[in-house]
Amino acid sequence: MTSTATEADSGIYRRQISLLYKNQTFAVFSTAITATALLVYLSLNMPWSVLAPWGYLFAVVLVFRLVMTRQFLEAGRQGKTDYLSAERIYAAGVVMTAVVWASLYYYMLPLLPVTQKLFLTTLVFGLVSASHVTMGFRQSPYRLYSAIILGTAVYTVYISDFEGSGKLAFFMFLFSCFIFSAPWMFYRNTKLLLQVEEDSVRQKHRLLMQREQANLENQAKSD
Repeated sequence: MTSTATEADSGIYRRQISLLYKNQTFAVFSTAITATALLVYLSLNMPWSVLAPWGYLFAVVLVFRLVMTRQFLEAGRQGKTDYLSAERIYAAGVVMTAVVWASLYYYMLPLLPVTQKLFLTTLVFGLVSASHVTMGFRQSPYRLYSAIILGTAVYTVYISDFEGSGKLAFFMFLFSCFIFSAPWMFYRNTKLLLQVEEDSVRQKHRLLMQREQANLENQAKSD
């Protein structure tokens, strides 16, 4: 979903972007813990010399996202936030994270024994399924993230040489379609809640203006 200048002027849009960044620190540390645990598990059957580059890639991308979060929060305290640019930067960080996960899956799956193949696939799908909790306040970040990772997972299984890979890829594709579309309800409900809060704030402001106007009129009459 591409944001427009008109949308960027709305309070709801600004709060959606703020929620993305406020939840990004949790998302980054969750990804760091998950990636570390995965690499340690894979090291049982694979040398660290093969796994270390993936650790470096995760570190670079996650540090970038933390730095961008800090800059966004600092700009907010100074009242200089460009929300359109902030959304694009956030999406860039999400895409980089997705590319690292997708490339890890693509290159590692053929090298792993069956049990670790199953573990890696379950982890990747679970990771995408849960990601809407931190990035589902806008549709584009989640769609980019899930499309890159799930699309790569389905393709990797499809081109694999084990028996039944085509059928498995087909069912993975069906499940991916469900995962891809399911968070729409989360996005819609959070947007409705933000709309209610925005209308409440406007109503309070309107009542304060009316009260102030009434006080001025009463004062004018008494004079």
